[in-house]
Amino acid sequence: MNAILYAFYALKAKKVVKSQRDFARLVGVHEQSLSAAMRGQDQYLTESLIRKIEEFATEHEIDIW
Repeated sequence: MNAILYAFYALKAKKVVKSQRDFARLVGVHEQSLSAAMRGQDQYLTESLIRKIEEFATEHEIDIW
């Protein structure tokens, strides 16, 4: 499982997010970009996207690495 999927499911289990749309909105990224990154499309796995997700997950005490 990639780190983005792990973060999503961990945040969902903690009831921080309810959906991918909610996750994208709270992280501050486009829903389509997040969805593509979650499917493993490399061109969407940018440093910026990963950093935003990592920071958001860390704020909620989730270690994605």
